[in-house]
Amino acid sequence: MILEGLHTATMGSFPLDDSVNNRTRVLEDLIALNIDFPNYPQLIDMGKQFLHDLEKGCSLPGIELFDWTIEYIKNRNLLNTVKLKACVTGVFTLASYIKIKKPRSTDVMPLSNTALTDISRLENLTVALSETCRKIGRNASMVFIDEPILSFMVGKNRILYGLDEETIVQIYNRLREACGEIYVGTHICGRISPLLAQILLNTNLDILSHEFHDISENFHLYRKQNLIEACKTLAVGCLSTKNPSIESVEEIGTYIGKFTKKYGKNMMFTPDCGFRNLIVNGSKEIGYDVAIQKLKNMCKALSIYKSIK
Repeated sequence: MILEGLHTATMGSFPLDDSVNNRTRVLEDLIALNIDFPNYPQLIDMGKQFLHDLEKGCSLPGIELFDWTIEYIKNRNLLNTVKLKACVTGVFTLASYIKIKKPRSTDVMPLSNTALTDISRLENLTVALSETCRKIGRNASMVFIDEPILSFMVGKNRILYGLDEETIVQIYNRLREACGEIYVGTHICGRISPLLAQILLNTNLDILSHEFHDISENFHLYRKQNLIEACKTLAVGCLSTKNPSIESVEEIGTYIGKFTKKYGKNMMFTPDCGFRNLIVNGSKEIGYDVAIQKLKNMCKALSIYKSIK
């Protein structure tokens, strides 16, 4: 289903250590900025968040940060006000972190000793993450399945590790179904190949999120008509999460105009990726302040754009 209108959203990570105080700080800042779909604070590694729980045999891996956030906004009577976005580290990315054997030689494909090549492990991860998605879907307004590994796996003409389009589509669709009747998308950073773009259009996902600010080649990735026919909304990364230079309101406004002209008025605007590695002059605090200022300018730019259109 298409998300109608122009909206803002965030990724989960910021350059702060995980603590209750920092979770509270991030959430309060995002609410104050009036982000349309603020993500729960994800101040730990996206892989470890889920893999540690899987190693312990938890039936709902990676759920603690989401549960904490739901409890917090419930206590502030904001559950019906805050449209919470939740990120789930996807099956393929988690599989890329799981080492199952040592390479027999140095002449091997990168990541060839991971669970990416093991269909049974992919199935097990899909089953486990489906339970997490099912739980999240009861309280979140939106879920993003984060799969940064796919921009590496799916090239111009082929898919690595013996995987195929059908497997990718089926796994995405199973997680999407588990989330229920909410908006479900995927975030994949990096340069997206035409083959990967077509695979994503063939899924039942609602939102496709990519890095556009720092990877301008992605601008020509889709055609507006293809997105409409596939019932997809584009989530556009309009802020660099690597460069500490703060994009001005005017710069972001120009960016918004460029994308709406090409893709229409149903769209989300986000940072390119998470801000976890935006550490400025060795300081996480400065990096966090920069990230919040970037988001503030993004919200202001979209507000101005909507007011004059």
